[in-house]
Amino acid sequence: MGVIIRPITRNYTVQEVTQIGNEGRANFAFVTTLHGEDAHELSHLFCGVVGALPYYNQRAKTSEFSKYSAARLKEYACSDPDSVVFVKLETKIVGFCFSRVDDELIWLNWIGVHHDYRGQGLASSLLRALDERARRVGAHKVWCDCRANNRTSKLMLMQNGYTEICTIPNHWYGQDYILWQKLVG
Repeated sequence: MGVIIRPITRNYTVQEVTQIGNEGRANFAFVTTLHGEDAHELSHLFCGVVGALPYYNQRAKTSEFSKYSAARLKEYACSDPDSVVFVKLETKIVGFCFSRVDDELIWLNWIGVHHDYRGQGLASSLLRALDERARRVGAHKVWCDCRANNRTSKLMLMQNGYTEICTIPNHWYGQDYILWQKLVG
């Protein structure tokens, strides 16, 4: 299975990923912003991805689920259209990236890809779109956190140019976190 990346246009340059399936059929994936009709599917994907993660306790998961319901995602997208971005493969949403402008910086709230579609560069495509968002709003940095024991996220962030700022023990919901940054401007 191969991946071909082509630029497509929107308000900023994002990537169209063409995945060649096992049967020789091309599947087209693209990064886009939320329009109301996709909110329920996107929220369902978010809950599925986060719910399956072993790194977060149930209190943290419950809190995050309420923050990213379909209604809340629509609110975020209405107030800041580029804050809710996702990857769609053909007609199925398979990845997401939620962010916000934070005092002239961009805070990456969440990034995730459905487990069946990981390892194909989709998270990297979402992070490239996030970098472009940061440049467009004049932010010089994207920053985020991840659980200190989440090796997959740590590797993905490092591979995409993020550097570790510090570790915060016993932080949100009594769990250890690492803060990360990427200079973009």
